[in-house]
Amino acid sequence: MRGVNIATALVFLALSAVLVTGTWNLPYWSDFAPGPAFAAIWTAAAASLLALMLLIQERRMPSLEPADWPGRSAFMRVVITTAALCVTLVLAPTLGFPVTVALLTFFVLTVVERRRLVPSLIVTALTTALIHGVFVAWLNVALPKGILGI
Repeated sequence: MRGVNIATALVFLALSAVLVTGTWNLPYWSDFAPGPAFAAIWTAAAASLLALMLLIQERRMPSLEPADWPGRSAFMRVVITTAALCVTLVLAPTLGFPVTVALLTFFVLTVVERRRLVPSLIVTALTTALIHGVFVAWLNVALPKGILGI
């Protein structure tokens, strides 16, 4: 498990560096609100801190247990979820962000996680409403509307 933890920490440190480098020229603060680099900087800082803590933990007390890799069914759920996220990226400009997120949420709940229909519909509606409420109504973020105009 030690090698997996060290590799994970190094990947997170590298991704944090890429995130900071990619947003370096964006403003951290704009007029009265956080700028585009605000979330990126804090996300990179948190990821770096957690990665360093994992490296320190492995240095002080290495784990002797072997890595616990997922079985076939768990691996297939990861692959299907990753494919669904990729399809979401492709469909978002055409169908609109809220519709695409609703479809993704419903798909993951019913197909990947095999949850019951009614609770899945309720969670899908609440998730979509929450995303719309936070990003569109509260933060005034222009999300892709798509062909339905939603």
